[in-house]
Amino acid sequence: MSLDICLQKLRYVKYGDEVRASDVSAKLECLKALRDTLKTKATEMGCPSERIDPLVDQLDSILATIRYVRSGDIIQPEDHNYVVDALRKARDILSEIESWCTGLKDQLDKCQADLEKCQAELAKPRAKVYRVSAADISASMFARSYRVSASDVSTSKFAKTYRVSATDISTSKFAKSIEIKRA
Repeated sequence: MSLDICLQKLRYVKYGDEVRASDVSAKLECLKALRDTLKTKATEMGCPSERIDPLVDQLDSILATIRYVRSGDIIQPEDHNYVVDALRKARDILSEIESWCTGLKDQLDKCQADLEKCQAELAKPRAKVYRVSAADISASMFARSYRVSASDVSTSKFAKTYRVSATDISTSKFAKSIEIKRA
């Protein structure tokens, strides 16, 4: 029976109204429907059974102690107290489901942040261009590669030596400076 159908069987009472046997029995039916709903939702959300099943088993034990009250039966304090215990255990199951979902959300947020960081890294340009004058290159025009130190490169922040090939240098006999691409 669905939870909505069970809830329709419950009635509101006011001070002085008689509590009927059907009121207690309807609460028990609603608790059983609530148990089924919680178990289904936990499974749908992928909550591990080892986290939920022990709590559901405890709820089942409580529900098994609640008796159906018939007309003419005296409603005992236990009839009420077991309902309270069952509702508290249902709350524990819901808290466990929420905790699981919060953990998943935290993992998803971390993955999202990592993805954004990777996208930012990929968006950065791969080659940087430094401008140096022809006098800064310590090699002849016939060498296959040129060594340019970081101090020669005015835009560099690192004290490293850059090795560039002759094809990376674009110049003409009229150029006043040479562009070197950092690998």
